[in-house]
Formats: sequence, structure tokens, C-alpha cells
Amino acid sequence: MEFEEEMEYQQNGEQGEHSNSETTVVVHREKKVRGDTTFASFIGKKKEEKEREMVDWDMKKDKPCGKNQEKYSGVIGVFLKQSCRWNWENPWNLQDDNAKDWLWVEHKDLFVVDECHKQGTLSIVGGIFKDKKGKWKRKHYKLTNTHAMNLKDKPNSLTEGQWKSLVKLWDSEHHQILSKKNAISRSQQKTKHTMGRKNYSQCEAEMAQEKRGNPTNDGDVFIKTHINKVSGKALDPFSQGYIAQLREQSGLDENGLDEDGNQQSITNEVYANVVPTNRN
Repeated sequence: MEFEEEMEYQQNGEQGEHSNSETTVVVHREKKVRGDTTFASFIGKKKEEKEREMVDWDMKKDKPCGKNQEKYSGVIGVFLKQSCRWNWENPWNLQDDNAKDWLWVEHKDLFVVDECHKQGTLSIVGGIFKDKKGKWKRKHYKLTNTHAMNLKDKPNSLTEGQWKSLVKLWDSEHHQILSKKNAISRSQQKTKHTMGRKNYSQCEAEMAQEKRGNPTNDGDVFIKTHINKVSGKALDPFSQGYIAQLREQSGLDENGLDEDGNQQSITNEVYANVVPTNRN
């Protein structure tokens, strides 16, 4: 098997390679460091050592947790860059089952993970798949450009044919109508957040790393991503209302402290009671 990583490094043209009898990971480097390089190196090392990493699993959320949570999600980006296995015109649920099975087997070669966590893993992959596709559209496709101009700005990890098909899809009238509806829906979102382009899982993984691998709760992630990092105040009245309810139902004061003055987490049960399931 071969994984090709189109990385961007400051030294143009620099190339690194990790290889063994089973897998070769080729890393092309230009312009700036990308996180996938670390995960490509991790894959090459584990394939060579033939040793697997332990990974803890949050059974309630059906997702990895603990110190290897970031690695578990990070290698997915590397596997998705073997783009010949994926039809990027289609959503994740319509991808080839054989390709999904291949990705799952690759994960089990790297991590000690039970078969019962296959669906949870593939759900994570689906989110990353969607994010990656969205990033290509934001960075390499402009509605104001001509068709030919958009074709020239191809992402490195896609073939000419794959990019041509995606541009054709995004140019279609059906997709333009759908995009406008989605834009209106996003503009009507009542709560603001500080996640930027990161998805919920990435923010959760970063918080777990800050807590030295200890699992994070949904309520803690919500509060951190809906307050100003400098002032500590909620970003909008709706967020403030949710945060106040989360803390009140947890028996905490307005600053999230218990009666002994200690900072406490918001349980997932309280979060589920307070925050609607269609937003974070």
C-alpha cells in the first residue's frame, strides 16, 4: 500500500519518505508545516515496529478519548489523502464499503481497538471527510471565477479528473441552490462560537490534551467555545443563557465554581437537558 502526502513546507521541493514492506508514506514538502506530516511519520513508524497503540474509548459518545485520541483522529486525514479510494463527488454515506473496510483495517493495524468501535470510527471519518471537502471548496474554488480558473487551482492531493468532477458539481445549479440554503441556515444560528474552522471533535481533542488525556464533557467544550478567551464572558445572550443554566443545574455559581471554590465540570447529562441537540 502507498500513501502520498502533499505537505507544504518552507523548503520547497524537500521530500521525506517512510517505508517498510507493507506501507510507504511519501511526504512532499513545500511552503509550511502541516500536521499530517506528524501522523504520516507515526503511521510509518508503527508499520515498521509492528506495534499497536492503546486507545481508550468513551462508550457513551462512541468515540476515542485519552492521550491517543488526537492520533486516532489525525491518521484519518492521511488515509483520506489516498484519494483514489474515494469518490469526492459523493457524500460520506455513499462511499464504497470496501474503501471504508480498508480504512478500518488500517486503524486496527495501528491501534488496539475492538470491532464494536468500527461504526464510531467511521462516523468520525465522515465528519473529517466533509470538513476536508469543505476546506477545498473554500480555498480552491470561487463562485466569481470562471470554470477554467477554478480548474487551475487544484488541491495537490486530488487528481485532475477528481478536481474536474468536483468543480462541475459545485458549478451546477442544484448545488448553488443548496449552498444558498445552507448559507441562510448558518446565518440564522443563534449562538456564536470560537471554534473557527475547527470541528467539535478537534476542539474536544485539544481540551483532552490540555487535561493530559483525561476525557472532556460536552458541557465543558460548549462553555469554552462560547466565551471570550480574554474576558471570559459569553459571546452572545443565547450562549449566556445556556451557560447560566448549565452551571445552575450543576449546583455551581456564575463562574462555574462549587461551594468550596473549586472549578467543576458540567456532566453530559446536564448538558443534554439544557442544550438542544442540533447545536454545540
